[in-house]
Parts: sequence; structure tokens; C-alpha cells
Amino acid sequence: MQDWGAPSKVHETVEEGDHTPSRRHRPRDVYFILHIPKCAGRTVQNFLVSNFGNRATDPPADVRSEQRLGERILFPARRKAPFRFFGKRYKSLAAVALDDVDFVFGFYVSRSMKAFFADRNVKQAVLIRDPVSHIFSHYNFRMRKYTDQGMKPFSFDLWYKSRRPNPISKYLFAYLEVPSIQHIFMSDQSKLALIVDGLADFWHVGAHDACGELIARIASEQGVPPTFEKRNVTPKRFIDFAEFEERYGHKIRKENSLDQAIFDYFTSDVALQKRPQPEVGGQEWRNILRGGFVPWYILRYRLKRRFNI
Repeated sequence: MQDWGAPSKVHETVEEGDHTPSRRHRPRDVYFILHIPKCAGRTVQNFLVSNFGNRATDPPADVRSEQRLGERILFPARRKAPFRFFGKRYKSLAAVALDDVDFVFGFYVSRSMKAFFADRNVKQAVLIRDPVSHIFSHYNFRMRKYTDQGMKPFSFDLWYKSRRPNPISKYLFAYLEVPSIQHIFMSDQSKLALIVDGLADFWHVGAHDACGELIARIASEQGVPPTFEKRNVTPKRFIDFAEFEERYGHKIRKENSLDQAIFDYFTSDVALQKRPQPEVGGQEWRNILRGGFVPWYILRYRLKRRFNI
């Protein structure tokens, strides 16, 4: 298993006239960075764009083609339904010029894309977050967007009921390309084991509030300053975190126990070789039942949003 905190060696390049094996040119690294919402992804994106993107623009939400955040940064688009539920998700990349790409970044990166970089050393990375602060941040972010547009904020209870449980694990399953029909009926303990195994060869897995460590590792290898500015921090709060933690903390950790276990495991101070997997269980059928009611709450939520009531 990869030691995520260990520095990696910078690849040496061959000097003119030097063809000894130790100095022979090696293929460039390519970094696959999965952006899970509200896990410091915008901060990492801003660092990448500032250093490696000379014509950077965020892709419009309604554009489905592959986008660039700069000459060296690929931002994969989400596959249209129903095609994203079948087979490999990124066959269309075969028509995209990838020789100059050194970073594959975004919500919809997946490991099958490594096939398009078969002669490159792929370094996979992701930042994760504990479910309580993740859900708190996501709620405030959404309500801020709505109020900035002149809309009324919604109660946390309604917003939370319109969310499916364990959102962080869903992004990890999507990256690992585990079919939904497979993981829906797996036990949470089996899901955790699958994710631990799937992330075993990742170059970096860290907490969102330690995003500077990921940035520093990239900066060291790429020879750029490790400076960055925190982005997408929501200054406006619709509920105080201390009150939020007291009212909802236990409920959120219980109903999102898989995400909590993922966070506890990958941010543990215990050496990887001695790190036990947390015990998870008892929520599978409850989550499936709750998921069945989500569409009803989504409808209520969207109606309120649509008519601003």
C-alpha cells in the first residue's frame, strides 16, 4: 500500500549525449485528481490553473464535451445517461489529443482513463472530509448560492432529506467504476473494504483541510512555488457549526457511517501496515429505505426552489 505522505522522487531527464540507463529519459507523470465537492477541490484547481493553465476557464455546466482548464489540464465531462451506466465511461477520449496533458482533474475522473496514458506514470490523488463538516459546508454553500440569486433559503431538514446518504463514497465508487447495482446491495463493511483496496495504489489520499500537503507534493515535483489561496470558502453561515454539531452530529455520523469510516481510516495516524479497518454496519437497509423516499423530498425541495416559497 502506498505511503501517501511520503515524498516522491522527481523524474530525471536525459542530458544531451548522456544515454546511460540511470539518466535515460522517463515518461512524464500524469496526475489524476478526483474532486469531491466541498473537499478543497477549488483550492487545488486554482493552484493548477495558476501554474499550468495559460487559457483557463471553468467549463459551462451545460457543456458535455471534454474541456481544458489550461493547456496541460483536462477536465472530463460527465457522460450522458444512460451511457454512463454501461461499460467504460470515457471511450470518447480516444478522439482527444492528450500528449500535452499532465493533469486530469474534476468530478468525473475515473480509473479507466488510465488506458489513454498507458505509457505514463499515473499518480492518483483525492481529498476527503468527515461527513458532519462536509454536509454542513455543502448546505451553507447551496443556501448561499440561492440567496445570492434572490431566492429564499430552505430548512436544513428538508435539504438533508433530499440527499442520499454517504455522498463521498458515491464519488469514490464512481471513480473506481463500481456499478451501482453492485454496491447498492453490498454491506457497508464490504463497501469499505472495496474502497480501501481500490485506493491502495493512490499516490495521495488526505483530508481536505490538509490540501496544502497535496499542493506541496505537486509543486515539489513540478518545480513551482507551493503557494495557494483557499477558494470556495463560504463566509455566510445559515446555521452555527457548534449548534449544528450538537443538533445533527450524531444523526449524520450514524446515517453516513460509511463516509465516517472512510475518513477515519484514511486520516489515521497509525502506520498503514498496522491500520485496522473501522467496524461499519447496521445501516444498509435503512439507507436503502431512506433512499427510496429521497425522490419525494427532492420534488418538494425543487418545487420550493422553483416557486421561491
